[in-house]
Amino acid sequence: MEELLGKYHEASRKKASMTFELQDFESVKLPIFTLHDRFMLETLREYERKKKFFQIHDDTALILTNNGLIHAQKVPHDWD
Repeated sequence: MEELLGKYHEASRKKASMTFELQDFESVKLPIFTLHDRFMLETLREYERKKKFFQIHDDTALILTNNGLIHAQKVPHDWD
């Protein structure tokens, strides 16, 4: 979530697209995810359903939701 939030702030500053490709996240390059792409997507879908901090778009991209933005304003961020 911190990586998504960072990408959101950078895109906002540059007035760029707020849709972020999964392949551009460093965290999806962890060995546990690179071995099984389906596992990564299932994990993200479960987190999306439970927390509603982002939406998965076409199984390839993430979009930060209003709920995610509101939660990001809390200090400290507890994404669990």
